[in-house]
Amino acid sequence: MNSQPSIQADAAVRALRRNRAQKTLYNFVEQEFGRTLNSTEGERLQVLETTYPRELVELAIEVAVIAQATSLAYVEQVLLNWQVKGIATAQAARADAEQFRLQKALQSSGRRKSKQARKSATGALDDLDLYRIPPAKPIKEDV
Repeated sequence: MNSQPSIQADAAVRALRRNRAQKTLYNFVEQEFGRTLNSTEGERLQVLETTYPRELVELAIEVAVIAQATSLAYVEQVLLNWQVKGIATAQAARADAEQFRLQKALQSSGRRKSKQARKSATGALDDLDLYRIPPAKPIKEDV
């Protein structure tokens, strides 16, 4: 009785592998990028597929799509960066991608703060400042 769940789980894993094998990397890229690939990109993709593990290539494609950079040059750069960092598993690559995303979020929030600090220090107004309601000033009462 205990062997049934493992057999069913094993069958599910095999079915997933079959589906994954049927879906070529070329079709995956076209679906993710939302466009057809030209012949040069197809050749470049074959080189990536032979050079790197498929899981890493798929993850790099997902990272590129999230970054709105739908080019194989970006995917190659992501893979090269992971190679330089010694990342060889999908789990480590996911962790690195998440760390990079958080780092970029911190940098962009820091830029906004420094821009606001510069503006308040210089007292310069931008176009939108003309339409903002100035903060209420406390009323001094005569005593």
